[in-house]
Amino acid sequence: MEPSMITASGAVIAACIAFAGAVTVARAGQRAQAREKRTEWLHDRRKDAYLDFMKAARAFAPLTQTAFRNQHRDGALIDSQSSVVLTETGEQVPFESVVLLAGGSLDAAWLERSPELLHALAVAFDAVDLEGPKEVREAALRVVESAHQLSEGYEGFELLARDMEMEAKINGGGPTSTAADLMQAEVYRYSVGCADFRLEVKAALKL
Repeated sequence: MEPSMITASGAVIAACIAFAGAVTVARAGQRAQAREKRTEWLHDRRKDAYLDFMKAARAFAPLTQTAFRNQHRDGALIDSQSSVVLTETGEQVPFESVVLLAGGSLDAAWLERSPELLHALAVAFDAVDLEGPKEVREAALRVVESAHQLSEGYEGFELLARDMEMEAKINGGGPTSTAADLMQAEVYRYSVGCADFRLEVKAALKL
């Protein structure tokens, strides 16, 4: 083979290799860009779902000035000296940021609206359930479960208190919680559940 032909062949091969390398680099760049766009898209979808759930949770059990004053005065749900609550993750949350249900009162006006509010919360949960991740979904589910318990009203807690008292008598146990105690405890559980959800959201969105 003539030297000139060898040189030309080498140049063609080198050009092909260079072209293949350029194509590979371009494709890798496109894939990276696609992954970045998908990550941003997922982040935005999740953020919207989380915000909708937070709005529904706050609408179900709004924070009121009466609740704030009552709990600081009575110390029923928190230590009034520290003014904080502990979430399930062990983090202290300022009381001002915690959702409370009208001072622990399930009045007739709230009970009339609770089915509608509970439905809105359940719909918002569906979006969180789809978007994930698992930790956020589980935190949201605890809020929904507590909301279902609260939506049964005071009569539901009276029934639960009677069942607990009957079981205690059968088993030879001591005094049990009253309906009011159980309701207050559930309101507290709901408030801490909302705080836990917020913490999981911050972790999921890397805020």
